[in-house]
Amino acid sequence: MSGECESGNTLPIDLDKSELVNVSEQLTQFKYNFLPCSGFKIGVECPDWLSFIDDASKKCETGVIKIEQTTTSTGLVQLLNLSTMGNLIGAEDGGNICCYYFPTSLNFYNGKPPNGGEIVIELKPKDKDNGGGEDHDLLLLFIPVIQSETNTSSTEWFNEIINNKTGLLPTEKTVSIATSSMSLNALIPKSPYWVYNEIYFHGRCLSSPNKVPTTHAIFFDIDEAITIHTITRTYFQGFGPASTGNGDTHFDEAAYKLGTKEFIDIGNNSIAWKEIWHKKKVNTEKPPGSDDNDDTQVDEEETKGPGVRDFSGKKPNRGSIFRNEQGTKKGPGDNASRSDPFSLTCEPIVDEDDKPIDGKDRLEWVKEIYNSDNKTLQGMKSWFWIFLFVIALTGILMALHVFIFKNIGLFITQNEIIDRADK
Repeated sequence: MSGECESGNTLPIDLDKSELVNVSEQLTQFKYNFLPCSGFKIGVECPDWLSFIDDASKKCETGVIKIEQTTTSTGLVQLLNLSTMGNLIGAEDGGNICCYYFPTSLNFYNGKPPNGGEIVIELKPKDKDNGGGEDHDLLLLFIPVIQSETNTSSTEWFNEIINNKTGLLPTEKTVSIATSSMSLNALIPKSPYWVYNEIYFHGRCLSSPNKVPTTHAIFFDIDEAITIHTITRTYFQGFGPASTGNGDTHFDEAAYKLGTKEFIDIGNNSIAWKEIWHKKKVNTEKPPGSDDNDDTQVDEEETKGPGVRDFSGKKPNRGSIFRNEQGTKKGPGDNASRSDPFSLTCEPIVDEDDKPIDGKDRLEWVKEIYNSDNKTLQGMKSWFWIFLFVIALTGILMALHVFIFKNIGLFITQNEIIDRADK
């Protein structure tokens, strides 16, 4: 299994852009074009990777709304591909795609959570056995959300899903809804992104290793976050069984106005879950009144109070996260292949110790790219060799032309001079 806790590649994290210097477009190309969908199933359910499979007391119970596609358009081809994982499908049974909405985000971005929460889309490789264990690879798309009253494609998507106060009856675990034809394309920002490889979940470091998938993630730039209307986020927070009947409207508006309803928030899980998943404060200061030379042992782990999160010290492992500057700026479709296959970073790609990976210089990177299996690059190589052949052939013909006609002219001229001299 890869991605052990000791490697530092753990989630949740604080995605601090100022510390992320590695760039690699070849290793991070993500192509997408999600199929339109008009049927969804919604419920309050945490993803498997947020729970301890072997310990029921530490399971995640709230804070996340699972939104699963159930009816997609037929006759169309879905495009989902990451250069290092190949073609992708939804991680649910049958390849269904689901996303999770965190009204209070799981990760931090530049030191704080986005005020609209976070969307996570789950994908897995299409051509692998994903039944579990080592082969259960997973790709998570982390998309920051901010509150805004401006109408956008993402606010329209959120509004359709929540359908103006959609909720659950007390006896329901999920509810199925029909919408207009919508695509998850509406949730993908047109922005740069980072690919974080071989990651682990720090809340599951003590879990059975064979039940933790090898996971990769794409983090989108907070500067291009998608948006949600403030009231729509409130409806999502109040999604769930109402404490009192409210006609056909399941959202508990009366309890919301009175402030008596516990809203859906990742911080409302059990203390046992939070003790593991919430960052622990590291006390690096000496006790008051102690001498600087005092070797008294300092308590290195001081648990913060319930419901308080602090990921400000949890930064990504710089040697495992790479930025794609072009990202999804061109929108859905096969656009990634249009980038320059020989594009090079101005900064060397370094590991956590600021040393170049494998000690490769720029010439070695070019050689690797040149010898790769990229189809676009292979086509360019073929045309390059054809071009060289045409140039060489043209040069040979021109040389023959000059040589033959120059020497024939000289030979004829010399013979005429000799004939005149004889006369």
